Amino acid sequence: SSIDVNCFLEDKHGFLWIGTYDNGLNRYDPKTKKINNYKYSNVDTKSVSCNEIKTIHEDRFGKLWIGTWGGGINRFNFDTEIFTRFEYIEGENKGPGSNYIICFSEDRDNNLWIGTWQGGLNLFLPESKEFIFYKNDPQNPDSISNNGVTYIFPDIKHEEILWVGTHSGGLECFNSKKEIFIHYPHDPTDSKSISHDTVMSIYISPHNPDIIWVGTNGGGINKFNQKTNQWDFYTEEDGLCNNAICGILEDTNR
Repeated sequence: SSIDVNCFLEDKHGFLWIGTYDNGLNRYDPKTKKINNYKYSNVDTKSVSCNEIKTIHEDRFGKLWIGTWGGGINRFNFDTEIFTRFEYIEGENKGPGSNYIICFSEDRDNNLWIGTWQGGLNLFLPESKEFIFYKNDPQNPDSISNNGVTYIFPDIKHEEILWVGTHSGGLECFNSKKEIFIHYPHDPTDSKSISHDTVMSIYISPHNPDIIWVGTNGGGINKFNQKTNQWDFYTEEDGLCNNAICGILEDTNR
């Protein structure tokens, strides 16, 4: 429905979901070559809540979660093709901390974690349909450093740990049991710190879970060794085509 595409997701049925910048959500069936388009309707509360789709996630139970830029979160029902909306309402916890959703992640306990713009890190509790918010508190040094959460990646070795990328706050290591954030900010005076404060992507290989790969918005790709607490980074000077790293994947040539 649009030439401006934000995100893709292939679900367990083989459908390809395409989130656009300005014209809703698309579902492509590779067998029939047909595309269904789901758009916002101001007279239908069961439609998708916004036409700018930022991120899509399928959980372990096959439910589809759609993060929008301005309309909060939508959960899609495959049988009825109805969207259930979870939108930010000030003073309540029945919706996310912001209507601007950047990313989703799911931990080993099937908890759904949400990264928002200016609403911090959110946890969705499916039984009560409530949200828990983790936001920056200037009076609490153990709180998250920035309320713009750009990426979430569960640690492979420790189920209570989440690695959280922020906008202008660097990398965060979050202990969900202790509810404490350890900060890894960029320090211009320290060449051994993370190379940039805006994180765009995170990856941990199951073959080497002590290494955290971090893509930044201008500082290239970083390699953090948890055992030695050492940072190495690779930029255009090392052969990268650009210092903004939007995503990281591992191939078979380890």
